[in-house]
Amino acid sequence: MATQAEVLLIAPELSGMSAGAFTYFLEQANAMLDPTTFGINYSLATNYLAAHLMTLARNTGGGVISPSGGATTSESAGRVSVGSTLFASIIKDAKRYDLTKYGMMLMTLAVSNGNSVCAMVV
Repeated sequence: MATQAEVLLIAPELSGMSAGAFTYFLEQANAMLDPTTFGINYSLATNYLAAHLMTLARNTGGGVISPSGGATTSESAGRVSVGSTLFASIIKDAKRYDLTKYGMMLMTLAVSNGNSVCAMVV
């Protein structure tokens, strides 16, 4: 399984993210990828996808990892406050691999393994 240290090797700018954020996004990346698509490169693919998701999260305001493990964001206006899951707010862009250099590397890795990019979409 991919680790925080491995993600930081390819994405050192994410070093400010909490250990909880790394755990959360690595779990999401593992759930989103099919190991048979990447074979021996599955761990590297997971690192790229986690870095991609974390970069999207950071670029959308960061959010906070709650004790239950879910990333949350909230907005307030007067006495009204609305909270939402950060992953839900970035999931619409999660498969837009062209939005980050890590998403682009993931696409390149998939194609170099003889897969079409469509094989990655889960």
